[in-house]
Amino acid sequence: MGMFLYFSFGSNLLKERIRISNPSAVYQGIGQLKGYRFRYGLPKGMKDPLETRWRGSAATIEKDVSQSVWGTLWTLNDTDRPNLDRQEYTYTPIVVNVVDEKGKNCSCLTYQIKELEEGLALPSPQYKDVVLRGARQSKLPEEYIMFLESLPDNGFEGRVEVYEKVLKLLENNTP
Repeated sequence: MGMFLYFSFGSNLLKERIRISNPSAVYQGIGQLKGYRFRYGLPKGMKDPLETRWRGSAATIEKDVSQSVWGTLWTLNDTDRPNLDRQEYTYTPIVVNVVDEKGKNCSCLTYQIKELEEGLALPSPQYKDVVLRGARQSKLPEEYIMFLESLPDNGFEGRVEVYEKVLKLLENNTP
């Protein structure tokens, strides 16, 4: 069975989130994607962020030579690739070069929203919480976590089904 290396920078930073649909995911460490910046956004044509799964915009990356994005490296079985593609249906899969903790260059699959709606797009507090939990769980650099914390959210207070699933999994993993 084949395997591939995946670089996550959004909700899939969190082990419990990625394993909802991708049970073969194995944590490999953290990595840095240079020449890109992290941002929240909505795919072109999606006007109402409250209609999304997370009730707000999602994490994406865009080219910016002066910045870098930190994330988690996972190995997954090839059989999980269709699950990951379905989960990331609004994204385009791309291959990027990530530098791991040991300074090794790794060719990784990641996902990017290619065409974004104009203007400020904010994540729901629930999505932002999962991103931050994943960043802490993965032990991303403290300065980068502080950057993620500083980004505003949209204040959505309603129900977010996938967030409830993640919280239940986190509860079940607590000793």
